[in-house]
Amino acid sequence: MNNKKLKIYFLIFIFSCSIKGIAYQTEILETNKLFTVKLQYRATHPGEILLINIDNSENINSVEVYIFNRVFSTIREYENLTPIILIGIDLETKPGIYKMIIYLNTKKGENFKIEKSIRILGKKFPLKKLWVDEKYVVPPPEALERIKKEKEILNSIWKTVTPNWFINGNFITPLEGKGKFNFGERRIFNRKYRSIHSGEDLISKHGDDIKASNDGKVVLAQELYFSGNTVIIDHGKGLYTLYCHLSSFNIKKDEFIKKGDIIGKVGATGRAIGPHLHWGVKLYDSQIDPYSLLSMPLDLFKNNN
Repeated sequence: MNNKKLKIYFLIFIFSCSIKGIAYQTEILETNKLFTVKLQYRATHPGEILLINIDNSENINSVEVYIFNRVFSTIREYENLTPIILIGIDLETKPGIYKMIIYLNTKKGENFKIEKSIRILGKKFPLKKLWVDEKYVVPPPEALERIKKEKEILNSIWKTVTPNWFINGNFITPLEGKGKFNFGERRIFNRKYRSIHSGEDLISKHGDDIKASNDGKVVLAQELYFSGNTVIIDHGKGLYTLYCHLSSFNIKKDEFIKKGDIIGKVGATGRAIGPHLHWGVKLYDSQIDPYSLLSMPLDLFKNNN
């Protein structure tokens, strides 16, 4: 077996594209007669997604990426589907230089190693003061056990990486409501610092339809103490979307749904100050801005069987 260390080509930002006005950039990390490795992203600060894809993938046997003290493996359900890797920059990631190492193994048994330094930029998130029912700031003793159990349920979901990849092309917004673009907002409830906002709020009328952002399996559909009526969809490979504060939902756990299916109605249940949808994304337990997921060109990696 031959070991070859490839030169890294610093042909950076070869082009910028956009999906419905959301721009993303592409870097060529390596290109040769066997394959081309691309890195695509909207930005490189906390809450963003890095997408790695391999062209001429018929020559590739396996790909693994090491970054953030974690191993990311290829999403490749079919032989003729371009292999991709999605990497989340968690909301709590500290600014700095992080080394990314890509290991590729070809069908001829050749091993390749590509190294790339990723500069994670700092981002200043706004501070928001809100007033809610005091029971959502200092829960009464009788609610503490419930809150603990619900947290355990959520943690179990986020740690589960389903081997299947369910998505069908690009993600869509779950409703046409106006986005507040408040991902990462630091929040003070009733003069007490309580949370960092880990999703995007979409403002709409009470009772408006909420759509699934992509194909997937419902892994939770129930009322939770803080987020009210909540739906979580597993899209496979550690990628989840979260829909909170619904007035009602019309799907159930373990149900498979399609992108655009109606899953519930806009409401103000749980810790909410008015009708809206809290829309969240989790990727390998990392908190991700949903608009970063929207910017990823996932329609390029459809199954062509």
